[in-house]
Amino acid sequence: MKTKIILSLISILFIFACTTANTASQNNKPGKVKTDIAAKLLNTSWELTEINGQEPDFGVAYSSKPVITIEFKDNGMNGRSVVNGYFSSYKINDDNINFGGIGATRMGGPKEFMDLEYKYFNILDKVNKVELPDENTLILKSNTDTLKFTKK
Repeated sequence: MKTKIILSLISILFIFACTTANTASQNNKPGKVKTDIAAKLLNTSWELTEINGQEPDFGVAYSSKPVITIEFKDNGMNGRSVVNGYFSSYKINDDNINFGGIGATRMGGPKEFMDLEYKYFNILDKVNKVELPDENTLILKSNTDTLKFTKK
């Protein structure tokens, strides 16, 4: 009888140990990255600091510094791109990010601003990877280009 009780207790401990180990390993799976990145981006605002490793070239003198921003909300993203405001939906899966069709206002500005805005929108439209190397840095990448942002 004692043998059956001891074997039963060992079996229960073994099952408990396996369940605990499985739960711990699930917390380190790639799917967890998705939740972390999406949660960390939610309700944040960012300012563009680099395009392909270089500061954005606004090309002209300006009275107040032009900015390019992006904000992530639970119902989509939006931002300011030098002259125009823009918006889109987005989806994050692991470290992949996809934006829906990007919509924007249609105001005009200096040629240099419009050229930079055009370049930014073209890169943003092709972005497919997202990185948060630290709490103040956001990196969006396409296969050929990189946008780096600093938290506002």
